[in-house]
Amino acid sequence: MSLRLKTILGIMLIEALSILLYFALSVIYDSSFQELIKRTQEQASLLAYASQGALNNNDLVALQQLADKTIASQDIVLVRIDDPKNKPVVQADNRVIAAENMTLQEKMFNSSTADIYRAQRAVIVDGKLLGYVVIGASLTPYQTVMDYLRHYSVILVLGKVLLSILFSALLANYLVRQLKSLQQATQVMSTGAVGYQIPLSGSDEFTSTRASFNLMSEKLKESYTQLKQALNKSEHNAATLLLREQELLIKQKMLDAINQLQYLYISNKESLVLFEYARDVVLDISGAHYGLFAEVIYEVNGKLQLHILGLSDIDVEKAGSELFKKYQVDGAALLASLSNLSKSSVLQRQPVIYNQPVTDLPAGSPPLTNYLGMPIIIGDNVVGVIVLSNHPFGFSQQHIELFKPLLNTCGQLIIASRGRRELEQTRQALANSESQLRNIVDTSFDGIITTKEGVINSANQAAELIFQIPSGQLQGREVLSLLTEESLPDYQWLCNAQLSTDQILGKQADVLGKRADGSLFPMELAVTEMVLGERLCFNLVVRDISKRKLAEAQIESLVRELEASRDLSPNGFVAFDCHERLRLINPAMLNILGKSASEATMLTLPDFDFLLSSMSQNSEQYRAIKDLKDGEFDLLNLHYPQKQTLKRFLRIQYSDDGVCDGYLIYFRDITQEANLDKMRTQFLSTAAHELRTPTASIVGYSELLSKHEFSEDARSEIVNTIYRQSCNLASLINELLDLARLEARANQDFVYVSKNLSVLVQELLEKWPTPLGRMSPKLLNEIDGMGVVVDQDKFKIAFNNVLSNAYKYSDNQQEVTVELLTRIHEGIQQYGVRIHDRGIGIPEHLHGRVFDPFFRVDASSSRSLGNGLGLSLVKEIMSLLNGQVEIFSRPGKGTQLTLWLLADNHFVEYMEGYLQ
Repeated sequence: MSLRLKTILGIMLIEALSILLYFALSVIYDSSFQELIKRTQEQASLLAYASQGALNNNDLVALQQLADKTIASQDIVLVRIDDPKNKPVVQADNRVIAAENMTLQEKMFNSSTADIYRAQRAVIVDGKLLGYVVIGASLTPYQTVMDYLRHYSVILVLGKVLLSILFSALLANYLVRQLKSLQQATQVMSTGAVGYQIPLSGSDEFTSTRASFNLMSEKLKESYTQLKQALNKSEHNAATLLLREQELLIKQKMLDAINQLQYLYISNKESLVLFEYARDVVLDISGAHYGLFAEVIYEVNGKLQLHILGLSDIDVEKAGSELFKKYQVDGAALLASLSNLSKSSVLQRQPVIYNQPVTDLPAGSPPLTNYLGMPIIIGDNVVGVIVLSNHPFGFSQQHIELFKPLLNTCGQLIIASRGRRELEQTRQALANSESQLRNIVDTSFDGIITTKEGVINSANQAAELIFQIPSGQLQGREVLSLLTEESLPDYQWLCNAQLSTDQILGKQADVLGKRADGSLFPMELAVTEMVLGERLCFNLVVRDISKRKLAEAQIESLVRELEASRDLSPNGFVAFDCHERLRLINPAMLNILGKSASEATMLTLPDFDFLLSSMSQNSEQYRAIKDLKDGEFDLLNLHYPQKQTLKRFLRIQYSDDGVCDGYLIYFRDITQEANLDKMRTQFLSTAAHELRTPTASIVGYSELLSKHEFSEDARSEIVNTIYRQSCNLASLINELLDLARLEARANQDFVYVSKNLSVLVQELLEKWPTPLGRMSPKLLNEIDGMGVVVDQDKFKIAFNNVLSNAYKYSDNQQEVTVELLTRIHEGIQQYGVRIHDRGIGIPEHLHGRVFDPFFRVDASSSRSLGNGLGLSLVKEIMSLLNGQVEIFSRPGKGTQLTLWLLADNHFVEYMEGYLQ
């Protein structure tokens, strides 16, 4: 079937259906009548709302003006405002009513009148009935139009059908040509040519259609451009949120790294594994290209020596990796460069940031664009250093603050590893000593002395070295000359064989020996008797145990340090042996359980499970420790003795033959992290709700405006509502962005200047846009010498927000005052600005919440004009200015908000301490 025939048949069908128009008129009339009822009711509601104040004040002139303004609306012919007893106060009428046997009042408001629709609304303010509003709308225009259409619609429809049949053939042919041109244009636009224009010719409807198509194409192009801009803005906002999330992830990664380092140390991992992991964590979190992690060792002569614990061997970026391979030879050049850079931070005992390219590098070194040196200080000693280099965006104070917890942990691990290394060395030395004792003939480690009648007969080289006597000069000396006076009574019998004692003979004893220079040293002495001919001789085996005594002291000190580290750890540790008996529990775990050490002594693994289950918020879902796998994490929510969230980790210890040797359970308190996550979720949910409210209003009113016809007044009111909600939405988004920017960048964007607070407040008051009909804020006093250091733009935001709230939440006739104050707070001079309104006030129990984001004292009240972000922004700004915000308010008595700032000299002292 051709398009021409389709067009003819279609037009005939459409025009034939027009006959049904006559029968549809009644339906149209009914819908028009319903529209009239709805509009009349809305007019009555609006008039009731508008007349509240005038009725309350008994302002008859204002009420008559409202009635006259309302009577001017379309179809409204009757208006009356009554008092609570239904007695007319004012009234207006657009009609001429006959007075035959009926008063004007009866004729106007008789609900049985056929050509008038009557709507009534009560005027209630704060639960009090002030009166009634009655509006009458005329039905005559609708009835007249419908009568006319009923008479002439049939003739018009039949004539239209005949004309359509005659011209349909020509029209169809013409339509095909025009539609083809539009089809070609749409095909061009479908290929992506947004904004394509059709050439115009002629002056008929299709020319207008083509012009409309061109306009639509151009509008689509503009919309496409705006959409791209909105998308870019959304991507920027998403990037901001992503940055905040990345900061939280970095902190979480830092905490996990500290816990992993502690676990690796507890698991007796090698120092190489421990510190290579620390190196990888530092490079990963910082984003630097190169890094050096070293232990600082002080030699006897006071010279510093670096013991390399971890050196980056690859860059985090491909380009940097290729650069590293190009310049480094076995890491020597990079090691030399980073070692030189570390000296400045070690010697200065504080972090060093240098965001300029480093010059004077050793030959063959890769270029270093910037670096950060962070000394690891434990007590008064620099025990290590971390050097980072080639950060894409340079280093800042934030990097130093970020790594403080990790630096402290690494320092403790360096001390512990150093002790472990020294302990291992001591153990190795002891093992060597024992080996040398077993091979005394070959090694001559111990001193062997033979005596006869108290005189040394022979001695080996080891004995000469021990007593620091030249070779061959021990023979002939009295053996008692090698002992101190305190030891002589016990060994006097060496000079007389008959005085020997079985209590000493053949047994080792620790005594003090005396060297040739008179210095004393601890030694281990064993005496055995030997018969040479007829004489009794003695063999003395002497061992210098100075190192062993020192090692034992060091081991004892290390054990105490490890026990102190265990006892001072904020995380809980508990260990059970293979028989499920308690082997170890630290104070942090006792604090979690709410038990004393004596109460926990007899705990078994099942008892421990039962105790944790009874403390859990949901004991039915508690998993026994033996149900966990080795290395598995899970979460516990405890309600006793205090509410807290714990992260539990199980490590099963196995013997060499693979048999379970015990259980080590580690608990970390993550209550604060869980609360922070909950607060973030709540904030996002509240923000989404606050953004949805004005958006819904804009969309709803826009849809009404596009689908319905309204009077000029109603249309103007709807447009004003859309504009007002758009302004609210823009204000909310701007305040959210300001608050997020302040939280993300802290005071990095602040520009501090020295300013007299009194002058600054006067300047702000002069520029303050006082609301129409309100009195300007009144400055009560002036104080000279109020010098402060402040960011004027940020303080202006805080001051204007407080002043704006004072006007919003107080009546038109109430005065707002500004007062300058001075005080000494905790020994520090402060200057303040107090804004005082006489408005509705705030209950005392809500004072602590008024600074929370999106909090409003009474969100349902008509006075809740803000979005709940203003005071949050004020508190954030004052905090970054190192100031405070104080509130004093009582319901019905008004509110006083005071902004306190440090005096300029104290601000300088604070900033110097902060930078240090």
